[in-house]
Amino acid sequence: MTPNPLAKRGPLPGALLFTTALLACFCWQVRAGAVEDNPKARPKTKLPPGLNLVADAGAGFVTIRVADIFQSDAAKEVRMQLAKAKPKFLEMFTEHFGKDFAQLERLTIIFPARVNDQPGFALTTAKPLAQGKVVQTFLRNFEEKKVHGKTCYAQKDGKGPVICLVTDRLFVIASQPHLEQLFTRNSTGDGRGPLAAILRLAADKPPVVAGLNFAAPFFQEAAKRLREEQASLRPMFAAKPGLLTVVANSQIRVELRLSFAEKDQADEAEAGLKAWLKHARTAFATGRKDMARMANRKDTDPLSRWFLQQGQDFLKKVDTGIASSSVKRQGAKEITGSMTIEANAAEAVIAVGGGLVVAMPAEKSSRPNPDKPREKR
Repeated sequence: MTPNPLAKRGPLPGALLFTTALLACFCWQVRAGAVEDNPKARPKTKLPPGLNLVADAGAGFVTIRVADIFQSDAAKEVRMQLAKAKPKFLEMFTEHFGKDFAQLERLTIIFPARVNDQPGFALTTAKPLAQGKVVQTFLRNFEEKKVHGKTCYAQKDGKGPVICLVTDRLFVIASQPHLEQLFTRNSTGDGRGPLAAILRLAADKPPVVAGLNFAAPFFQEAAKRLREEQASLRPMFAAKPGLLTVVANSQIRVELRLSFAEKDQADEAEAGLKAWLKHARTAFATGRKDMARMANRKDTDPLSRWFLQQGQDFLKKVDTGIASSSVKRQGAKEITGSMTIEANAAEAVIAVGGGLVVAMPAEKSSRPNPDKPREKR
């Protein structure tokens, strides 16, 4: 694993991680109106590769149309910053994958069934991959193995993820237990699970769509492990169904829908959710201060400083969205919530994904350093 060069500098990694976690928690359910409420009216939609591996009754997913976002006008500045600070970034990507970054169509992150497992990553490209390069990018001393009849590759020592080249344009990275679940989910899915409507929405054109199903075992286990400052959210996980989704395009639309068996459960969840929203605003304010402090340090490189500034701006917009968000009761046993963040999909991806670019090792120049004294012979 590549070490984070900023890890020794202070609270930045924690701030970015907390930002990511909060964004994941705000992936709230977008309702599908009559289509969602009437199973017979649900249209049949063929899900694109990668997205079709998500179980409609699973824990959840995040899907990103990478090339669309990277080539959009909204991402023009990040392309310029990368070209200036890391001119070999795109070249390295092409070297490792056999295709340039613009060929990466979609990245889908799939939640595992259990908390102690790792998420799965499904990547699709516009043109066939250089499969040998892909495997060698992630694995070193590896061997071929079959998982449900598909050719996969894993480390000989059994450590690390398994990589499966499902087609010449789709490869999946996951642990073997999770990979087996992904390949068997299509034989049991009937298109009527809690995430079905969100998956159909994701198959369309929104650049970023995410959906979480709180009734899944993953979140039932996660609820028991919440830290003290997040414990007020625990009652929310008793909802069945409990759905949470984000759709990001020109703005980020966030909504929530929770249904409980008892009124007392709904009362407790509503109070806890409102308390957590207040805590979130405080946490975001702290995150912005941390990022500002790191951006102003002399030893922060220009690209990291730029990403930190983008993160601050995005957190401010999220805070404004939380301030105007609403949590309402629909009858005695149902809670709905809504929030709009005045930021586009590219801004969201840059804010969260910026930490990954910041963590990349600095490129070494082949030119001699004039300030470094020459060794005497």
